[in-house]
Amino acid sequence: MLRMNDAVLHSCRHTFCTRLGESGCDAFTIQRLAGHSSITISQRYVHQGKAIAQSAIERLEELSKKPDESENTGRAGTTEIF
Repeated sequence: MLRMNDAVLHSCRHTFCTRLGESGCDAFTIQRLAGHSSITISQRYVHQGKAIAQSAIERLEELSKKPDESENTGRAGTTEIF
């Protein structure tokens, strides 16, 4: 039997996952944070809109504009990430 407390907790969890999805969070992160057993469950919360797709393309373009920093690391064949 479903008690009121169970319903409220589930509603909070649903809202948490929905807000993560709306903020652009990927399904794998939602799965980890919510403890979903399947990525299929987490995908329900991810709604990729036009703005999110455009933002992803802009980030990719920014990455392609950065100069190759591998020459400035001081170590042969390695690149510092941070």
